[in-house]
Amino acid sequence: MDKVRIGLIGAGGVARARHLPRLAAIDEVELALVWSRDGAKAADVGSEFGIRRVAGDWHEVVESPEVDAVIAASFLW
Repeated sequence: MDKVRIGLIGAGGVARARHLPRLAAIDEVELALVWSRDGAKAADVGSEFGIRRVAGDWHEVVESPEVDAVIAASFLW
């Protein structure tokens, strides 16, 4: 079975404490792409959880052909 490639919008406390540890523990999941309004936070989360790419804009996550599913863990306003 191929892995489901996940894109994450948001790299705050809930994503870091809840979403990412659980997703990282699933063998069939690949954390592929992350974006945060705070680029440094996105880079930190990427390093911590082995996310191979940090997006420059949330649209990049949603439109990426490298992502099968997106988790919105941020308020976008």
